[in-house]
This record gives sequence, structure tokens and C-alpha cells, in this order.
Amino acid sequence: MPSTAPQTFSLPTRVVHEPEADRFSVVVETRGATLEDITVAVGSQTIRLEVDGLMQHVDEFVPPSPERSFGDDRQAHYHNGILTISVETVPRRD
Repeated sequence: MPSTAPQTFSLPTRVVHEPEADRFSVVVETRGATLEDITVAVGSQTIRLEVDGLMQHVDEFVPPSPERSFGDDRQAHYHNGILTISVETVPRRD
């Protein structure tokens, strides 16, 4: 029986920075991936999104400017194939 190798896909993604609210949001249409297929990791300088399964996708997002970092207020919601990640932005500390 032939095996099906995972393929890499580009997913519809929208990135929004709301400077007046100090929020950075990423909205991704995961095209039917299950919640178990999705991994989100947030550090001070990177949001990393991985979608596994038959549809493989990896993406990284950085703060909107070199003077900003991602803060501790972080939320992610998954509903009907739409993943929304919302992270506060704070002044960068070096």
C-alpha cells in the first residue's frame, strides 16, 4: 500500500498590531487540522506556530518593531479551524 508523505502548505494568515492596545494578534485558518496537530510557542522575540499531520506548516512571527518584545499576557483560541493568538507587546529590555 502506498504511503502518503506530509506536504508543506501555506495557510491563510492575518497579522494585526494594535499599538494603542499594546497587542499583537495572529489569526490562522488551519484548514481542518485538529487541536492536537497545533503547537504554539511564545518567547519574548518570537511566536512559533507548527501544524502537524498530513498538512505541515511552520511559521514564525516577530514583534512589530525592534523596540518591542512580547509580554506575559498571552492567549490562544481555536474554534472551527480558526486559531487566534493574541500577545501583549511591551518595551524591549536589553
